[in-house]
Amino acid sequence: MKRIFLFLTLIVALVFVQSCGDDSDTPNNPIEKDISINPPKWIQGAWGVNGTEVFKFTNDDFIITTASVKQSHKKLIEMGQKGMQKVEVEEAITNSSYKLIITINGSSLVHKFEKVTASKIKWINTTTVTLVRL
Repeated sequence: MKRIFLFLTLIVALVFVQSCGDDSDTPNNPIEKDISINPPKWIQGAWGVNGTEVFKFTNDDFIITTASVKQSHKKLIEMGQKGMQKVEVEEAITNSSYKLIITINGSSLVHKFEKVTASKIKWINTTTVTLVRL
């Protein structure tokens, strides 16, 4: 009887220790403060169609304006990090193209731009849109 009691106590202790382990719902990586957006100088500024701002690039942000609502991708990254989500930023920069990929928990936003002239760029998505510097 003593052996059975000792055996059951050991099993309960093992179950308790196992249940106190790491929570499997917690993301594997901690918040990384150095994730940032770094658009090239040639694209920084406001861009639009027919005088209406559509995109704005700063030295550390990419902002989309839709129906007077501005969506900062820098803020999107920060919100993802505060929510303990896995956030990744990938940029491909040349003298005439800029590709930005932001992935949050496996869902990616992809933006690709090509420089036409100093005052004209193309946004290449499912369709291609030409924008002018405002």
